[in-house]
Amino acid sequence: MRIRNIEVEIELATKDMFVKDISAFLLQKAKKIYEKRCFDQVYILEVRQLLWESDITIFSSNLSAHGKVGLILEISYIKYEDWDFAICEIQKIDQNGRMVCTGQTFRANIRPTNQIYKVGRTIPIIIRACQYPLNFDKFSVLGIDFTPVVYPILEILIDPESEKKIANLEETLALEEIVKKLDQEKKGIRKSFDNMISYHDLGKAAGSIKNFDPKPNYVLKITSVRSDDDKYYQFQGETRDYPTFTYLEAHQMLVNGYNKSLRNMVTLLEYYTPEKFAEDEDIWKIYNLNKRK
Repeated sequence: MRIRNIEVEIELATKDMFVKDISAFLLQKAKKIYEKRCFDQVYILEVRQLLWESDITIFSSNLSAHGKVGLILEISYIKYEDWDFAICEIQKIDQNGRMVCTGQTFRANIRPTNQIYKVGRTIPIIIRACQYPLNFDKFSVLGIDFTPVVYPILEILIDPESEKKIANLEETLALEEIVKKLDQEKKGIRKSFDNMISYHDLGKAAGSIKNFDPKPNYVLKITSVRSDDDKYYQFQGETRDYPTFTYLEAHQMLVNGYNKSLRNMVTLLEYYTPEKFAEDEDIWKIYNLNKRK
């Protein structure tokens, strides 16, 4: 779950414009229109509060009137990204092995990498693409089953002076608290997921980012910095060099990767108990076998 603001415009009937508490009325109306719906390329979970409302613009014709009002709303929302994890139930498997699944907020078409699945089973998946049709009550997902992913290797030097310029980590800290709480509730199965998913060797790091652990989505290594300008850092891949980025740009890429790994861990820990984890042993076994290939 994430938080952001959206700007919308709502139509009002004549009687709506004369309610006693117009702000409370507009908030409730916005909840009915936007909650549990797709809007502006996200899925809105909740309209949390009304932050601003414009003056009402009134339109009249044939002795009747209606109005429009602009609002700024704070919402909580879902927006899946490439390589995010999700949980869904298999509804159908076609003759080619492709699966149709449903989650709480989405419908998914899945291309499985093995044939161990049956209709009715709830499984973890990896998302590759999403569509958020306006006003639909579920969004659409294309994905694959739970299979090892070769995450990109990012190399960056973080010096002590640069750490002082660290960007806002509110989402990171909030996610870390959620993971910690879920880990305690689920009796430590986070370690099982960490051991399975975090398979890259981080090596030795001469620099660091405070409160930052790049596992499992990114490998943090050290590379050189441009001597003429310490605001620029060079990402280097195994086969080619990437463009230079400012510190804040580079840091944001790393933080985004870490936050993704935390969101994925939240997804797994919210669904799995130690008992459910044991029931899906065949999935974890195949995952680990593929990981070693």
